[in-house]
Amino acid sequence: MDKKKSQNKSDLALWRSWYLYPAWLLLFWLVFFAFFRLVFLFRFVYLWPGPTNGSTFTSLFYGLPLDASLTAYFLAIPLLIWVGHLLVNRPFSAGMERGLLGYSYILLNVCTVLLVCNLILYAEWQIPLNIRAFSYLSSPQVIWESLGWIPIILYFLAYLVLSYYLFGLFKKTMNSRTVRARVPIMLRVLVVPFVFGGLLFIMRGGAGRLPINESRAYYSRHLFENHAATNIVWELVKNVQEKSPDTNPFIYTSEREAREALAPLFVGSDTIHEKRFTLLESNQQPVNVVLVIMESMGAQVIGAMGGLEGVCPNLDTLIAGGFLFDSCYSSGYRTDQGLTSLLSGYPALPDESIIFRNLKAQKLPSLPKSFRTLGYQSAFFYGGATDFANMGSWLHQQEFDLFASIKDFPVVQRTQNWGVDDRHLLLRSVNDMSTLEQPFFSTVMTLSLHQPFDTPGPRPYKQAGAAGKYLNSAYFADSALGEFMAAAAKTDWYKNTLFIFSADHGHPLPSDWYQDIAKVRHMPLFFYGPALNKSLRGKRFSSICNHHDLAGTLLAAFGLPHSEYPWSRDVSTAQVPFAYYSFEGGLGWISPEGMVFTFFNSGDVHVQAGEDSPERKKRSEAYLQILYDDFLSK
Repeated sequence: MDKKKSQNKSDLALWRSWYLYPAWLLLFWLVFFAFFRLVFLFRFVYLWPGPTNGSTFTSLFYGLPLDASLTAYFLAIPLLIWVGHLLVNRPFSAGMERGLLGYSYILLNVCTVLLVCNLILYAEWQIPLNIRAFSYLSSPQVIWESLGWIPIILYFLAYLVLSYYLFGLFKKTMNSRTVRARVPIMLRVLVVPFVFGGLLFIMRGGAGRLPINESRAYYSRHLFENHAATNIVWELVKNVQEKSPDTNPFIYTSEREAREALAPLFVGSDTIHEKRFTLLESNQQPVNVVLVIMESMGAQVIGAMGGLEGVCPNLDTLIAGGFLFDSCYSSGYRTDQGLTSLLSGYPALPDESIIFRNLKAQKLPSLPKSFRTLGYQSAFFYGGATDFANMGSWLHQQEFDLFASIKDFPVVQRTQNWGVDDRHLLLRSVNDMSTLEQPFFSTVMTLSLHQPFDTPGPRPYKQAGAAGKYLNSAYFADSALGEFMAAAAKTDWYKNTLFIFSADHGHPLPSDWYQDIAKVRHMPLFFYGPALNKSLRGKRFSSICNHHDLAGTLLAAFGLPHSEYPWSRDVSTAQVPFAYYSFEGGLGWISPEGMVFTFFNSGDVHVQAGEDSPERKKRSEAYLQILYDDFLSK
């Protein structure tokens, strides 16, 4: 009798072990994602939003639905095989068990790689790993140089250790779950609908009418906490599924209503309205144009724009003698977006970069081509590799007469990970511009103020972390600009030149704000030089605008048509001041009434200044809807 009881207990244990196989798989993956969420939280502890009262750790709870949904998809194949074996009451063969372990090993490696990459890229972008990031893999050496080799090696070692121990833990946990048990056929059959019904329930995120989406993880007004709760792998898979350049994901209303809401924003951006300023001296002809695009030069480090004093004294001096647009904002946050904004007057899109779409990008107008109609020669100078972010392909289509990039500089001048530092670049550009036939349109794009902020020279700021590095690099970039202007002033072409200084985009540093904060996009745009109207020197224009308004404003000043640049306003005549900005997380709108940001996933509105209003929301949504329609139509 005792022997029979012992056998029954053994069978019960085997039964429980076999039937708990799905639960153990689910638990393992939930713990796996929770572990990486904790790593993410402590890796970026400096980004925690002040006194959290535990709200940051609440991301562990709010992240569960997406974690569970992704896990349910992972388990579909193993549980289908498990059910088949269950119905015939047969344990996994050695080969089948190895196959299932191999399947899990692949998933573990893919997830570990993606989650480690998210840690790397979040440090630079403060945006979770997304489908756009893979567009930059065409030039991985530039990415490695930007991030630095030591962090890459450390992360790679961490990946090897994690993948080894995680798979070992998985194998150890699962080995005891693949046993045979003597269970009646009816019980085995009844298990099937429960398993697949539960799997479908978890995949959809519940029994609601709509399936789960990213908004389930958005619980906080602080973007970092929402990013922590979001399952990066789940979102990437969803991005891949939804990636379609043929449909507009930002449809808010009918096209007619959207255009009606948009129309007032562009009233006055033409030649029939009286100008509020005239850029050029009337007797200054011909006029050379030199556009300096400063990498990541945000207003936070420019004292003349309300930023930190003393970081950029040369810019402060230039602004004091120039004409500053002191309420200018970037629509995007990447260099590729900044290039097309400044040279083509095209705003940044939240989830696309037109420069990656060759056929679409080819249809954009550009300042070098427009000035070519006046007989201008053109030049482009950059100290980095132009194959990054498909920039080289698009830039060469602009038909610059003189083009210089990293390969055109001696190795000894490549003093930074990204390439040639600003001092060497800018001084070289002065010499090369002297070889051009006047008048010319020249663009110089700097790179020293790009992560990892490894500029040469003195480092007066002792502040720890990325903020201190950013300040030192800004100081260096500014000193290089001072030398550039001093050298340019000695040339023959200087006396007939209009200089334009702008940034490709703003930057979260040194304040460590997030991309939804309007102040991150605040950036310089100013005109300077002998060709600038004397009455404007030392003056400011405070009307709110975007830096993609440069093209319309500049071309109008030269008497050139700018109808090809429908998104770039001539702000000297524009009647409605506003600025648009966006990124994958949402849509921002800046007007005299205030600053508002709307999150795509949750629909929450973050009012940063002033008050929210239905009219502003309607205008911002109309702007994005028609902009995206325009992108798709190209």
